[in-house]
Amino acid sequence: MRYVLYLLILLVPLFYLAVQLQSIYLRPYRTQTAVEVTLTDAVSVKGVVVRSETPVTAAGQGVVGYLAEDGIRVSAGTQVAALYADAQSAEGSERSKELGEKIASLQNAQAAPNSSADLESITKKQQTNLYALLGILEEKNYGELQDTVLALTESVDRLQIATGRATSYEDLISRLQQQKNEWDQISQPVELCAAPQSGFFISETDGYEAALLPQEALQWNVQQVLEAAEGAVPAQPAAQTIGKIVTDYKWYFICVMDKKDAERYESMVGTHEKVDLIFHSSGQLQIPAYVQSITAEGEEKAKVVLRAEIMNAQAAALRFEQADVSIRTVMGLRIDKEALHVENGEYGVYVKRGGVAQYRRITPIFENEQYVLVPVTPNEEKTGINEVEMFDEIIVEGKDLHDGKLL
Repeated sequence: MRYVLYLLILLVPLFYLAVQLQSIYLRPYRTQTAVEVTLTDAVSVKGVVVRSETPVTAAGQGVVGYLAEDGIRVSAGTQVAALYADAQSAEGSERSKELGEKIASLQNAQAAPNSSADLESITKKQQTNLYALLGILEEKNYGELQDTVLALTESVDRLQIATGRATSYEDLISRLQQQKNEWDQISQPVELCAAPQSGFFISETDGYEAALLPQEALQWNVQQVLEAAEGAVPAQPAAQTIGKIVTDYKWYFICVMDKKDAERYESMVGTHEKVDLIFHSSGQLQIPAYVQSITAEGEEKAKVVLRAEIMNAQAAALRFEQADVSIRTVMGLRIDKEALHVENGEYGVYVKRGGVAQYRRITPIFENEQYVLVPVTPNEEKTGINEVEMFDEIIVEGKDLHDGKLL
């Protein structure tokens, strides 16, 4: 009898341990943590960009040096490029330009108010330029790098005078001017190239300036758009091309969508509502655009024309593109659809709180086939009832769940 009693005493803790291990490793439920995510509600497409543009050509041959920056608006007849006899002459022109900008920066720094009373504003300006430089480097938007570095240098030069570390830059300006004069002597162009029309100057060309015209491309059918997006339209490069003028700030991205996807954008046609075009090839370049037209063909496909009204060097470089057409960006708590329950016509989920299942009502603000999103900060008047909080343990799988069940 005593032996049996000892055995029972040993078995009780072992039995308790087995029950605890079973509850840990053989749980009849699975949970997920409600965390905040940001999702883009978009359709991914492949399409072609068409613009109104005219090549800039040269009469002769030589090394090209650009006088106008990419993306700048110019008038007809403005000199945008020069031809030089050799690479050394072209380099001399570039060095002369850089020295001229540095001289102007020093003159501005010297002429501006630089007393000790201006220290705060000068320091703020320096910080602003530094943050702008860091932003450019992070976004890899190198088109504005040179101007930003020059502005930062000028603010540093102003600070030197304001703090008494420098009194004048006249000697430095004189030396730089002498260097500039020497470069000017060996950098005379053999030809100056002017803009044939007013518009935005772009130094890069791809040979499609005359091959992909908006007035023709807007009339394409679905099959023609699909072929053009794959580069089936032959290029028509002009002879002696050294750049181009984009004559209109409006341009078009023409693509093909599944008909059911295109229907999501139909209410936006001809309105002031915008989508975001997110181009994959340009480091996720994002440009707002209007839905100009949707033309369905057959039961499956539709041609979609999107119109953008922003022109710069990055937009002018786009041609055959993979892009996301985004209606909106949504932020919320993600919940797998497996966790959803419907009671009295309302969505809800079970949340594990202190070893007890508690039912929480939700109103999704976004859903697809895999999951729903609910607001992070509930507002019943605007988004409906939402009782789930961030980091709640949502029960995704479980048997015989009910409010108040012990888990």
